[in-house]
Amino acid sequence: MRLAYNSGAAFGLPIYYLLMIGAHVLALFVLTYYGLIFYRRRDNRRLTAVLLAGVGAFSNFLDRWHWGQVIDYIDLRYFSVFNLADCAIVCGLVFLAWSLYRQEAK
Repeated sequence: MRLAYNSGAAFGLPIYYLLMIGAHVLALFVLTYYGLIFYRRRDNRRLTAVLLAGVGAFSNFLDRWHWGQVIDYIDLRYFSVFNLADCAIVCGLVFLAWSLYRQEAK
């Protein structure tokens, strides 16, 4: 574990603060919209993926809003430092892509 602060985008890429806040807000609206659609359809796989990604995006949004940066703490030594919210985003998006792929394959 190593404490790191990320004021930029993914993997520390530099980006403007207001642009990041706007991207987070847009992502939250999109994920909420799709979450409501999947909830009405009773598609649990996609709903789970949207919720996972939404929780991660919301957590990073709160960090960025409150601290002005995201607090990262998981260091695997061979990859950029990240946090649990980043894991939720990646797992949610991978699961969503997998469920969409399986649906298309049917």
